[in-house]
Amino acid sequence: MTDSAPAPPPELIQLVTMGDDVTSIRNLLLKGEAKVDDTDSSGMTALHHAAYKGNADLCKMLIDHVSIIGFVIQNIGS
Repeated sequence: MTDSAPAPPPELIQLVTMGDDVTSIRNLLLKGEAKVDDTDSSGMTALHHAAYKGNADLCKMLIDHVSIIGFVIQNIGS
């Protein structure tokens, strides 16, 4: 029998749960080092965590990021 510890949450979710640094989180997304739809072991995304914390600025930034990516893919291609 092996003990398998759950994988640590993606870096994006770690940043969201640790603080309110919207700029660092935005930069991580823009550099492609994280995806807005990354989930933790409970299936929660960064947006879930930001909403749970009541961080409206971070929620707005995450939603805006998804909207921009969707627009680019739809109009320019991936």
